[in-house]
Formats: sequence, structure tokens, C-alpha cells
Amino acid sequence: MQKTMTANSLGRLPALLLAAAMAVGPAAPLSAQQAAPNQLSALAGEEALLPVLNGLRLVAVAPGNAASRQRGVEIAPRLETPAEAQLAARLQQALGQPASLESLGRLVDLVRAHFRDAGYPFTLVTLPEQDITHGTVAILVQPSRLAQAPAVDGARYFEVESYRRAIRVQPGQTINAETLEADVALLNANPYREVRLVSGPGAEPATTQLTLVTQEERPYAFTLGFSTDVFQGEASTNLNGSAVFGNFLGRGDVLRYDLGADPDNASSMAHTLSYTHFLRGNRRLEATAYYTRPENAFAGLFLQVQTTARLGLTYHARRDLDRQGEQQDWYLGLEAASEDYELYFGGTPVSNSTVDLVYLKAGWSRALQLEKGQRSYGVDLLLSPGGLTANNADDRFDEARSGASASYAIVKPWYSQTRPFGEKLSWSLSLRAQLASGALVQSQQFNAISGNAVRLGGASVSGDHGLAVQNTVSLPSFSIGGFSLSPYLMGDMAIAAYADTGFGSDEPGLALGIGGGLSGEIREGVELSLETGQLWWRADGIADSDFAVSFSLNASF
Repeated sequence: MQKTMTANSLGRLPALLLAAAMAVGPAAPLSAQQAAPNQLSALAGEEALLPVLNGLRLVAVAPGNAASRQRGVEIAPRLETPAEAQLAARLQQALGQPASLESLGRLVDLVRAHFRDAGYPFTLVTLPEQDITHGTVAILVQPSRLAQAPAVDGARYFEVESYRRAIRVQPGQTINAETLEADVALLNANPYREVRLVSGPGAEPATTQLTLVTQEERPYAFTLGFSTDVFQGEASTNLNGSAVFGNFLGRGDVLRYDLGADPDNASSMAHTLSYTHFLRGNRRLEATAYYTRPENAFAGLFLQVQTTARLGLTYHARRDLDRQGEQQDWYLGLEAASEDYELYFGGTPVSNSTVDLVYLKAGWSRALQLEKGQRSYGVDLLLSPGGLTANNADDRFDEARSGASASYAIVKPWYSQTRPFGEKLSWSLSLRAQLASGALVQSQQFNAISGNAVRLGGASVSGDHGLAVQNTVSLPSFSIGGFSLSPYLMGDMAIAAYADTGFGSDEPGLALGIGGGLSGEIREGVELSLETGQLWWRADGIADSDFAVSFSLNASF
């Protein structure tokens, strides 16, 4: 007697078994979704459709009305089934057992979950109308294909085609969730947009329509500002400006230019250029360039000219861990710089020294969100083999600083943490250290009075090795005349020491700064910062202290 499964006989089963048809989020683990072996056959209380299930076929085309005598498990090659042997072994457990409509539905669920876990959540899995007289059942598997080029909703500053170029799957091709998620993550790497993916059924069977919904910010910004520092009775002012283009050449890359200048010295200008190119897999490439050539006159007849040019290329890779809010970052790069020192007396050259720095740099960091607060730590490494150019030699380094070598290594571990302090306050701690294998030229030394160490004053306390501790207590914000200001207290300490070369002081330098500050936005796009406090320091056997004030104002437009 011929036994046929029709649409009516499948009334208790979904007509379309499609996993995650409206989303691309990862499915639950396969082990959490698949039925146990004894559930793949008819259970007690279920009406047996077949006394014995002899064969299972996964087909890409509906089988028609001809009954199949195939035994065992057969998977059509054109399906290109991922982990095919694993799926076949799982289906094999249902053979030789009675089958019900419900158990066949569980087999459909198993196949659907297998494709979903393998990265194909848009796969259609159904039981088509067929003749099952000989105990063989066909399961129709149709990996969904992209119906047409993705639609883009919300594009304003970025071209629609730039979104579509980022999506590698083409119309008519099978959609892979992992590939699709990587493409969307690449779009979201640009800080000026946030993209989410919406999916729905296409006009044709077994097709999916994708829509990229984006929220964009203006991908360009300009900043102008100045900072004034008062220390030891003298005031110094620096001007700064920046321009950022967040969709450079329509590629979604970020180009940034920074300019720093001393208004009292027209030659004292520093130019910094950086270019960031985003890659799939939370990776990016950063290229940087820096140039400055300040001229400083002293004692009436002497003129010192210092030229610094630097180029760098760095590869970054970020990894998001399973723990919520936890990330790890790695980077590897190469940097080359030329530092030229010239001294003139009455316009006549007196001395000239050129040093080339060529070094590898690498680093690792870990950041995590705590129950209360945040924590991050990492280490930066710098390795200079030396001897790579004529000016990258020991004798050149020794001219710049007695005892310095072109071959050296630097290790820079660091740690920071922010946590609540009482009900309304927060406390931030930052630790930074530097350990060097030997004597370093000035640009590579640890500066104990800087933004990453003691944040007050302008005294010179440096060394080849160093350790800095920064403490910041943030106080409750308040408003004055419509201005929102955030006050804070600072307590910083640093120590710096030179390597033993037989030259100079062996006594370590010390710096201690205690003070406070205010920061806030006084109007849209205009930010100010004021810091003041007392600095105590000791360097080269001389101890001193003084009051320091620093004020900055920056406007963005």
C-alpha cells in the first residue's frame, strides 16, 4: 500500500522551519537544542507513521512522488553540508526505530540547528510532500540566498555603495552568519556610525532580504584651543588645533591632523598626522607621521636647532572575551625617527649631531568592567637592534649621550582602575613604570613630570627608569551660571633614575604634586580645564618647590 506524506498530513508540523529568519544573532549551542537519541523516534502516545524508519535523505530539491528505497543516511553533495559526518552520525540514531510526525519534526529541528550552529541560520528545512512507502523520508534543505543587494536605511554622510561594498555576500549566494557579522563589525569599527542588520524573507522562496540600518554622526570635526602654564614666575602659552576626517576618500578610514605651536616662537611648530584603516576581525592599521624643527636662541649669540621627523606603522588586534565588558588588545609596529641637533654661534655652525632611532614596538592590554568600576592593565615593549643605518650606530648615540647605545630594550608596564568612593565620589588610580636595558637618548627617557606622571609644573625630572603613581578623586559636579563643572583632586608622585654609565648623577630624581582642578563644557563644543597645585621636585642633587597653574580652553566645530 502506498503511503504518502502530504501537506495535510503534516498539519501538526510547521510548514516552514527557518531558524533566525529575522535576525543574525548566534544560536544557542547545539547540545542545548538537539533532542536526546531516544527522542528521535516515536515516543509513547505518538501515532506511528512508519513502523521502522529505514532511510533519511537530505535533499536540495523536492523528491517528487517516486518512493525511495535508499537505506541509511544520504546527504546530497550539492548542499555542501558543514560537519557532514557529525550530522550523519546524529541522524543515524533515528534509523531502525518507529517514526511519528512528531519525531520527524524533531529530526527537522536537529538539521535546522546543525546548519544554524555552523553559521547558516537562514537555512530552510522542511518535510516536503513525498511517498514514504518503503520507509525512507526526505528532508528538504534549502540554504537561503541573498535576494538582492542589501538596502541601506539612514545613510547621510557615508555613501550607500560604501555600505554595500562591505557586505561580501552577493545576490544569489548563500548567506553565512559569521561572514555577515564580520562585515557589519567592520562597518561599526568607524566611530562615526552605528550599523545594525535587519533581515526578512525575500520575494522568491528560500531567499532573504537584508537591510543595513545606520545611525551616523558628522564624520569630520575641527578643534582650536590654547593652554597657558604658569610656573616659577613665568607664563608659557601653546596653541593647538586639529582636523579629523572620519570618512577619508569615501573609504570609511579616519585621517587626523594635529598642530601645536608656540606663539612666541614662530619656528616652534609640531605637526602630527595619523591615518587609520579598519580591517575585519576587530583589527586595524595605523600610520603616523610627526615633524618639528624649533629654533631656540640663548645667551645672545647661540642658536640651537632641533629637528625631529618620525614615521610609524602599527597593527592592532582586539579580542572581545566571553566575560561581559572584557577586551584584550594586541599591537605590533615599527617606528623610525631621525633626530638632528645643530648649534650655531653668531650664525656659524659649531656642532651637528644626528641620531636615527629604528625600533620594533609591541604591546598587550586587558580591560574589564567590574561590578563597581573599571580596571585595565597591560605592557608595552620597545626593542631597538641598532646598526640599521649609519646614524643608528653606537658612536652616534654616545655623541648624543655618553654611554648610550643604539641597541636597547624598554619595558613599560601599566595599571589603572576607577571605582566609586563613597556615595558621590569616585577614585582613579594609575600606575606606570619604565625599565630600560641601558642608557637612553633624551627622547626615550622617562619624564617624571608629564601628563602620564606628575601633572603639575614644568620642571625637568627624567631618567632611563621610572615609576609614576597618579591619584584622582572626582567630586560631585555643580553648575554656575549655566556652566556645568566637574571638580577633582590630584595627588601624584614619580621617581626617575638613570642607568649607571659613570657619567652624571646617580641620585634618582623625585617629583610630588598635590592639587586640584576643574573641567567642564561652558557651552556646546567649548571645554575648559583649570589645574593648580604645589610641586616638589629633586633632580641632579637640587631640591625645590613651586606653585603651578595650568589653564586650557578648546572649541570644537
